Amino acid sequence: MRRVSQDQLAAEVNGIYANLVKVEAKCIACDAELASQSPAKLAQDKWQALVALHRTLLYEHYDFLMVTQHPLATNELNAIPARYCMPARMWKHAIHSFLEVLRHRRPDSYEYMLAFVYLTYQMMALLLETVPRLKDTWVECLGDLARYRMAIEEDRYLYSHWAGVASSWYIKATDRYPQVGRLYHHLGIVERPSLQKFACYGKSQTCVIPFPKTSDSMTLLCTPLAEDGNATKTATRPTEASLCRLFAVIYLQKPPEAVDAAQKLALELLKRPGGFGWKDNGVALAISSTSALLEHGSLANPTRAAFDSAIQQHLRSSGPTNATRSTSSDGQIDSQSPREPTQPANQPLLTNTRDITLATLNSALRYGVVDDILSYLHVMLCFIDSLILIQEHLHRHHHRVGNLLELEGISWGELCSLLNTLVHRLRGLPQEVLTGAYQRSLNPAGKSLGRLISEDFTMRGLVWSYFAYDGSMFADCGDPNERFVESNTAVRTRMKRVLYYGLRLAFVGLSLVTVSFRYFASDTHSQGTNYITFDSTAARFKASDGDATIWPIS
Repeated sequence: MRRVSQDQLAAEVNGIYANLVKVEAKCIACDAELASQSPAKLAQDKWQALVALHRTLLYEHYDFLMVTQHPLATNELNAIPARYCMPARMWKHAIHSFLEVLRHRRPDSYEYMLAFVYLTYQMMALLLETVPRLKDTWVECLGDLARYRMAIEEDRYLYSHWAGVASSWYIKATDRYPQVGRLYHHLGIVERPSLQKFACYGKSQTCVIPFPKTSDSMTLLCTPLAEDGNATKTATRPTEASLCRLFAVIYLQKPPEAVDAAQKLALELLKRPGGFGWKDNGVALAISSTSALLEHGSLANPTRAAFDSAIQQHLRSSGPTNATRSTSSDGQIDSQSPREPTQPANQPLLTNTRDITLATLNSALRYGVVDDILSYLHVMLCFIDSLILIQEHLHRHHHRVGNLLELEGISWGELCSLLNTLVHRLRGLPQEVLTGAYQRSLNPAGKSLGRLISEDFTMRGLVWSYFAYDGSMFADCGDPNERFVESNTAVRTRMKRVLYYGLRLAFVGLSLVTVSFRYFASDTHSQGTNYITFDSTAARFKASDGDATIWPIS
């Protein structure tokens, strides 16, 4: 086989690029012209010509990538696609703009759109194999194309199938970039209106790098829910529907009486035996609740500002490499003093949201089956622990959150009762849980508190879970398709995690804040909080306002 010289490769790249630019210009002009016109019916030969034109541009990009990524290509040639933003240009001009033209001209364009989606999907799958250097781009493109395929499908089974395909690609992308909110927004789009959709959108807005455009999607989701007061009466899952409507009226900042009415109905339905699927939807409820407390990433929210400030300080102190990492949606880290809220928060609504969140937690403790509520409790206790963790940072930088997150409303006695039951079921408190709680590590001395469980991936990337996990815990994420299949050890792992955070509450020594964000006036420390203590001799939790029985509810 004749060896290809560097000069030949360079000449080939130049030739392909020159032709690519010409075809690209034609595509841009055609798409712009069609987008500016009213969606009149086009002749069959016109559609065929447009598909052929964009297919040609797609093939030119493929040839360009094959040459620049040739095994004998220099590093300089390898870097050309990234330097000239070729993957982004391919997506925008060869695929996305034309898909939008096709989408707006349905149903006449349906067959052509279907064929073009399949063509581009196959091309992206091929590039995923042949150009792994740009894997992240191809994975997200495959998710977007599956989403387009889903959007034009009327058959319920095929719609669900393509929604699942899109989700699987986006989940692969989040494994690579768990802190990027844009990806969770895309996951939310493929979900039907549900608590899961609220959780995806909420995470998109409250992860380390939030996605601002999610606010438009949230408004679109919440408006019809808030306006339809009778939706829960006809819903197949009335409790979930009532919770969705509650989050909708909170997000849209409806009048207090509307929030109170929605809250009353949701909490009443939560009391009914079997009325809510804690096992399936508890994590989504917890994520939606914490997102509401952070006002979905609002710059006016003092708690979000406190977390951002703590993360920024950590990145600056951990070295120049990390200092360039982003904690904001525009990709830039604030190198100045920690950010304070730009405007006053809606304090009455936030206080009401806090009360609703704590009332929901109490409902889980009082009416939920222990094994079913463990995943929900795992998330909520991790969130509470994160509030405690940044108290030192808040004190140093004089952040004031007032009494917004005071936690007297939690039924601490019932929480202690549940914790004591978990100790009993595990036949004693595992040593690794005790050691981990003292060291504040889920991986004390290399001994993990159980394998990764589904909600670990759900919490990963959130601004408040930033310090909860050691990065090495996610070194092997496993098969995303098996992530939400419960293993035989999942319940035991959740028991350990809930006990771990229960011990954190007891050990942290926060008499000055009592597990809340109050103004810090002293540096006094004591064993335990004002809410919960742990007797290591008896291996027993106790609430400060009373005793805790060993046997709780079911």
